[in-house]
Amino acid sequence: MCRVGVFFGGITSDMTETVIEKHDLFEGVQTLCSLGDWMELFRKQGFRPAVTDLKLAKRIWKIEKEANAGDNLWYPNMNVMRCCFYSKPDALPPPRRPEQSVKSRIIKLDHSLAANPRKQIPAAASAKVAVRTRMPER
Repeated sequence: MCRVGVFFGGITSDMTETVIEKHDLFEGVQTLCSLGDWMELFRKQGFRPAVTDLKLAKRIWKIEKEANAGDNLWYPNMNVMRCCFYSKPDALPPPRRPEQSVKSRIIKLDHSLAANPRKQIPAAASAKVAVRTRMPER
């Protein structure tokens, strides 16, 4: 399914009645469960609730309310919405990106050539290259 975590965004019986009716959400749904039922299914696959910190839950709920400003909320309250976020505790961390070399190259294109395609391009002068040295991280 995934390596680290998942946001469950399916149709559930916990959604507010006004949103269900407004968007006709139950049409074509073959499996209708509550978020609690889905939570049990996720737990059986090794996932655990990811939002256990109340401060984080409040931040997520605030974002949800702001995103739906002037419209109906999809979830009746913060605690129900917390059941949408799962992590996989025994998952390996994502792979680290390889370190880049100390020097990196920046290619600055001559945009005047795009404006005038008939302009003669001198050999080996179609792009200017500048070299920038990055400071080593401490």
